[in-house]
Amino acid sequence: MVTTDATTDATRGSRRFHAFGLGIGCSAVVVATVLCVVGQVPALGPLLVFGGLVAFAENRGVELPDGTTLSASSVPTMAAVVVFHAQGAPAGAMVVAMCGALYLPALRDRDIGRVLFHAGSYGLATLVVSLTFAGLAAVADSTGLALLLITLPVALVDLLVNDLLVAVAVALSRGRTVL
Repeated sequence: MVTTDATTDATRGSRRFHAFGLGIGCSAVVVATVLCVVGQVPALGPLLVFGGLVAFAENRGVELPDGTTLSASSVPTMAAVVVFHAQGAPAGAMVVAMCGALYLPALRDRDIGRVLFHAGSYGLATLVVSLTFAGLAAVADSTGLALLLITLPVALVDLLVNDLLVAVAVALSRGRTVL
């Protein structure tokens, strides 16, 4: 078998990405489990409803001309952050977000690295979002308008954390810098 430097680099990048995906995915599962054990266990009904909406939205993404796919899964995830905040169960929002990893093409291809990466990145980003929301909600009044307004900076936090994790994954898989 003849390999080129590009093939070797691609294999090395794929291994790095899968290792990163495994680490991120396992970290998210451990954190969500610990939160359930030491804190409030999320209610099953909202988990199923919001988790189903996230999985559905993730599989109904829109493909852009450059091949990037965008989905609306952050909308039910943000709603879950608010609902599970009211229940005192941030693990609920994490688990809901992790349902975004139920992306049918990745599951069909048995791309475990990609599935684990998405579960971990969505889950960990949503944990940061939940903590940010809780911090801002603690200093805001509890009116619907105040809670709605604090979702704007919280959504920015979600974008930044998620983009950082994706940038690391892309850098590892393509052998480029995170920037």
